[in-house]
Amino acid sequence: MHPDRIPLTTIALPTAAPAAAVSLILALMAVPAGATDQQMYRCQDGDDVTFSQAPCGDNAREVSVEYTEPSESEAAAASARAASQTAAARKAAAADDREQRIAAKEREIQDLKAERDRAVGELAVERQHGTEDRADDTYRLEKRVEMQGVMDDYNTRIEDLEAELSDLRQR
Repeated sequence: MHPDRIPLTTIALPTAAPAAAVSLILALMAVPAGATDQQMYRCQDGDDVTFSQAPCGDNAREVSVEYTEPSESEAAAASARAASQTAAARKAAAADDREQRIAAKEREIQDLKAERDRAVGELAVERQHGTEDRADDTYRLEKRVEMQGVMDDYNTRIEDLEAELSDLRQR
């Protein structure tokens, strides 16, 4: 066996994987020189496909594999394509994560606004109606100051979240 090569024993490929063909090509590149006469088997269990040098189940089907060792440039090109696909997948995952964080931040802002409106509304009702003991102007002024404090607190928190959201969107 060639010292830089790993013998191909089993390759499992989900049929829905977009990089399955590249994975198979890269795996076959690992087959040592002179391995063209080794038998390959293909087994399918639902959507899962497995390629192996040994029968991999009751439904194992012999597969003819014609293997030619790739040139250095072909191997380099295949490695570059695989690296490009990996980078693209990572970029897509990062973009998806960013979008999920943006959506969560937007929901958090909306929930905080609703909570603020509910709290201020309750204080406004109290201010309007007073209590049995106090319905004077001093009480109403105290409630108005309390309402403004609640409003300011919520607005500060909302502004902070909106700044975080803006940062996320700019990335």
